[in-house]
Amino acid sequence: MLVRFINRGWKTDDGMKEVDIVATELNEFTNAPQLRIANPWWTGDTLVCEWTNNEWVCDLD
Repeated sequence: MLVRFINRGWKTDDGMKEVDIVATELNEFTNAPQLRIANPWWTGDTLVCEWTNNEWVCDLD
């Protein structure tokens, strides 16, 4: 799955990266779809992505 990695706090865009999906979830507050993905930089760690502007986005902030 292609995911865009950004940092909203620093206003950086690290581009798209191919990642493995660990689980699909719903945001507990908004019920928006989320993906839990394997962290491409740290083995064994996971990150959460949200569907934003027609693409999966992971905010590293």
